Amino acid sequence: MAATLRFDNIDVGGTAVAAANFVSGSGRITLAGDDVTTTTADGRIQNDRRALNLRGECSLYGDYTALETDNGLGVTCQFLRGTNVIKTATMAVSVAMAGDVADQISRLTFIGDAS
Repeated sequence: MAATLRFDNIDVGGTAVAAANFVSGSGRITLAGDDVTTTTADGRIQNDRRALNLRGECSLYGDYTALETDNGLGVTCQFLRGTNVIKTATMAVSVAMAGDVADQISRLTFIGDAS
């Protein structure tokens, strides 16, 4: 089962987004293992973790398309809950817009290395 951490403000490549801009409760980071199971010649089962996959997402009021990174490029992201740092990682950021001009919501997705 993947671990989930909540955050309510973020710094993306030096651009801070305050908690007031977040759709309430939308910020979360998920850390999941990329696991593989192999059976050896003597019948033993081995479970190995190949990698940890880090994914974050949040919804923000307004247009945050400027935070989107080029395909495959990462930027340093710092996820916080209040003033406490939850996680700092280099991640690619994609932004999807929803709503009309008067009521814009930016849906940010972060994908990166869990190291």
